[in-house]
Amino acid sequence: MVSVIIPNKNEEELIYEVVENYYYGLNPKDFEIIIVNDGSVHPDGKFKFISSDVFHQKNVRVENYKIQKGVGYAFDLGVRVAKGDIIVLSGADVFPRKETWLNDVRQAVKSNKETLGCAISLGLNPKTRDLDNKDIRKRYGADILPQVDVNDLPLKSRLRIDRPDYTALFEARWRYGDETFGVTEIPCALGAFYFTSKDYYNKIGGWDTITNRRFQGHMYWGSLEPFISLKSWLYGGGVTLYPEIEAGHVFGRISKKGRFNKRAHRPQFHWWNRLWIVETMVLDEKQRKLLLDYPNSELNFGVAKKYIKQNYSNIIEQREYNEKHFINSFSWFCEKFDIKLR
Repeated sequence: MVSVIIPNKNEEELIYEVVENYYYGLNPKDFEIIIVNDGSVHPDGKFKFISSDVFHQKNVRVENYKIQKGVGYAFDLGVRVAKGDIIVLSGADVFPRKETWLNDVRQAVKSNKETLGCAISLGLNPKTRDLDNKDIRKRYGADILPQVDVNDLPLKSRLRIDRPDYTALFEARWRYGDETFGVTEIPCALGAFYFTSKDYYNKIGGWDTITNRRFQGHMYWGSLEPFISLKSWLYGGGVTLYPEIEAGHVFGRISKKGRFNKRAHRPQFHWWNRLWIVETMVLDEKQRKLLLDYPNSELNFGVAKKYIKQNYSNIIEQREYNEKHFINSFSWFCEKFDIKLR
């Protein structure tokens, strides 16, 4: 069985269409959809409970959590209750190809159960959902940028003007193109439609979140794909792009202001997520260079460092666990993809 896990916070304008798209033309007995309702709220601020009964499909379940924990946490919670031996990690604004996605995912995972599979991401206009639009932009996963400055930003990014001293750690940069190629390894998944075996997800520990620990793993949105992708590489699996599998992603539909309502979008937690990567997975000499030589000491970075200090026992626990299970090192990853630290 295949389990599709979809984190949701205030995504009602699309979630019903997304579910319909998944089920179109397929036997509902062959898969389940688990919607993790991650702290959705009514306009008055009260929790918005979502009943499974609002979906006419029988194999849709909703896991309701009153307190928002974030995307990584939601995926971990969804996998925990999933019945399937194959896991699909999906955004609430993603439309894989109708009728074909299920068989394609099954075949991909069957061929390689110990990798994080990634589909090509097709940029959908918010007003249309045409995956066959000849002008559609295709995105082939991403590169991981361990260090980021203003010159790594898109040319039209407002941060180039607003933050000319911008620096960050561990972000993903889209790979574009129209070339035709076969199944291939890429540094980083991106596009909000990933798949793997449940056994492999549990082997690498997902996003490392632990129930009732406020700070653990990627509790909030930000740098999610670099985290899970790098972790998969260090555990010996990696990320595999399947060019025959395509999923539409509705870009540009959420304003900067709207992100605070629909996602846990807080700069200090972005920095927490990035520092969690460095502290728990960069276990060689490059950790010092990443932590001391590069980040801009802005307020939000300072707040995240405070969180790190307050929760360092948890970090040490996770670092020691990773040290026992890592097959590859961060230096090995950098060499494989010709990544040079500044």
